[in-house]
Amino acid sequence: MPTLKGKEKVKFLNYINYLRGIAISFIVAVHVFASLDWGEKLTNSQLFLKILLDDSTIIFVFISGFLFQHLSQNFDFKSYIIKKYKYVLKPYLIISIPIIALRILFDKPPTFIVFQKPDFETWSVFTQIPYYIFTGSHLRPFWFVPMLILFYGISPLLIALDRNKKIYWALPILIINSFIFTRGNLNEILVNFIHFLPIYLLGMFCSRYKEQTFLILKKYIWILLLIGIVSFSISVLQENNRTIFVQKISIIFLLLYFVKEHSSELNIRIKQTLESLALYSFGIYFIHDYFDLMYKFLLQSFTNETQFRGSITLFIFLFLLITSFSILTLNVLKKILGSKSREFIGC
Repeated sequence: MPTLKGKEKVKFLNYINYLRGIAISFIVAVHVFASLDWGEKLTNSQLFLKILLDDSTIIFVFISGFLFQHLSQNFDFKSYIIKKYKYVLKPYLIISIPIIALRILFDKPPTFIVFQKPDFETWSVFTQIPYYIFTGSHLRPFWFVPMLILFYGISPLLIALDRNKKIYWALPILIINSFIFTRGNLNEILVNFIHFLPIYLLGMFCSRYKEQTFLILKKYIWILLLIGIVSFSISVLQENNRTIFVQKISIIFLLLYFVKEHSSELNIRIKQTLESLALYSFGIYFIHDYFDLMYKFLLQSFTNETQFRGSITLFIFLFLLITSFSILTLNVLKKILGSKSREFIGC
């Protein structure tokens, strides 16, 4: 089992921090967009927004792989797993308690589970709870954590592959495989793990070869931009998972280039906003959908409607509202919990 226990200081990467802030914004935005009723046909601006936001998890997975490799100099499996338990799995379990309790108490499983498993509501509590925990299907974003745990489990293998470097020769084939075999439903953790593994490896590759990556991006940025525009345009004309996949890979590299080469030129307020989003990113990931459920509950209580009619203005308002309330709530909880906050809320 590979270990490397030196005390080398790992350089903090501002540009990845900014990218993480952008990524969590995309995640919240795509969930807000999906919560609104956009009618039978989207307008052009609505369709552009949907295509831009769809499958933004790819960005988050890329960042996870990038940071895993970047921080791997002092890798020790035991301490790594202990950290992941404390700062990822533990807050996941704690923050899952209210929504699982509410779903069981009011017999309200997610619609997609009932559709897939019509007898789910007849399952015993002791069957439903493990199903929720192991699939993360009790709240929309939570499927990501059981999938991440699979990455944590194979981390010694990933370290060995990274040290050997030969796996990276297979990366183009693996990326093509992800292009062909698209992601599964929220509760299909193994399918999603297989789909996203090449993206995780792509992040590791770009971290290992940082200088070469940015030299290539600088040289071919206009070609990459063209690929992004073409794939985006095809997605708009005929939306499908494969063109969105290509578009998201393009966006990853365009954003990576931008935050590396031009982040110093950003307005100070934009920098502070991205830094704040990055600081609270895992916490936002954990709690933002609670606010989405809350506003829909209030809407149904007062109007008997389950969704607002979608509009760009309302989308922006709800996105800002949910993001702001998430950060405000996390800030209050951090002050209450003190040094233990990462173990309870992930930040």
